[in-house]
Amino acid sequence: MRIALLIRRFSVRGGNERQAFELARYLHRAGHAVSVYCHKADETAADALPAEHVHVLPGVRFDPTAAMLSYAWSARRLVHRLRREGRVDRVIGFGPSVEQDVYRLGGGTHAEFLAATKDHPGARGGPVLDRVALRLERARLRPASSPHLVAPSHRVADELVRHYDVARERIHVVWNGTDLERFAPGTREDLGWRDDRPLALFVGQDPHRKGFDTAVEATRRAGARLVYVGRAAAPAQLPEHVLWAGERRDMERVYRAADVLIAPSRYDPFGGVVLEAAACGRASVATRRIGATERFAGTPLDALCVDDPEDVDRITDALTRALADHEALGAAAREAVADASIEAWGEAMLRVLTLPIDGRVG
Repeated sequence: MRIALLIRRFSVRGGNERQAFELARYLHRAGHAVSVYCHKADETAADALPAEHVHVLPGVRFDPTAAMLSYAWSARRLVHRLRREGRVDRVIGFGPSVEQDVYRLGGGTHAEFLAATKDHPGARGGPVLDRVALRLERARLRPASSPHLVAPSHRVADELVRHYDVARERIHVVWNGTDLERFAPGTREDLGWRDDRPLALFVGQDPHRKGFDTAVEATRRAGARLVYVGRAAAPAQLPEHVLWAGERRDMERVYRAADVLIAPSRYDPFGGVVLEAAACGRASVATRRIGATERFAGTPLDALCVDDPEDVDRITDALTRALADHEALGAAAREAVADASIEAWGEAMLRVLTLPIDGRVG
C-alpha cells in the first residue's frame, strides 16, 4: 500500500508522536510505501524511515494556535493533491489534520479534555487555542472527513459518542503497544535516587494535567520518595521528599529504579507510561481516566486504580498498598501487558487501514 502519514511533529518525544513514529517504522518494515508529512522532524526520525520518505510542509511554527491552523490547511491541500494525482491508497492522521481516511485520536477529544480540566485552567492552552481546536475537531470528525476513527481506549470511544454522536461502527478501539524487549523486567537499577524510603515515580511532560500536585501529596502521606521525570521546568521550590530528575532517554532503567509508578492524571486518553512501567514489572497507582488502565480490569492491579483524580485519600491508600506488595503486583503488571507488543499493535492498525472506504479496498 501507498500510505501517507500526517503528524505535525515527527519524533519519539510525546505519546501520540511516538505511536506515529512506531507505525511508520512498522509499515515500512512490512514493505509498504510510507511517506510522512510533518511540520518538523527531529533527529529521531531517521530511526523510522529513510530521509527521502519524510517531507516537511511549510507553515507557522512559533505560535501554537497559528501552527495548528497552518498545519491543518497545508495537510488538507496535500491530501487533495495526493488523491487527485492517484499517488496514495490511504491517508492516516495523527495530529491537527482535518481530512484523512483514518484518524487516530491519540490526544482523545478536545471536548472531553476541556470538561476534565474545567477546574484547572493551568492545564489548558488558552481560550483562543481551545476554540480553534474544537472547530477543527468538529470538522475532522465528520464521516466524509475521517471515515474511520481509531480510539486508543474505550474511554475515548465513549467520548466520541457522547460529545459528537459518532456512529459506533466508525470507531475502532486499538490499545497502544510498546517495545516489550526494551521495556522488560530486569535488575533493579541504582540511579542514585534511593534512600531509606520507598520510591514512587512520576513521568509526564505536563505536570498539571498529569496530576503532579496530587502525586506530591500522596507520596508525602505514604512516607515515600517521589522522583519526577519529564521535560517540564522545575518549580522554584520542591518539598524535601521530591527529586526533580528532568528528561531522561533511558526510561527502561528509570522504571526499574522505582518501586511503583504514580499517575493521578486528570485526562489521559491512553497513558503510555503506565504500559511501559507494567512491561518493566512495575505496578501503577493511577486514575481510571488513563486509558491504559483498561488492561488491568479483572486483575489485582484494578484495585490500585482510582476514579477521581482529586481524591487524595484513596490515591494515598492505593499507593500504600502498592508499595507494601510491589513485587507481586509488579509481576502481575508484566503479565497483564504480555501481549502488548508493537507488532501486535501495528497489525491491528494495518487492519483498520485496509478497511473499505467509499468502495475502495486497500
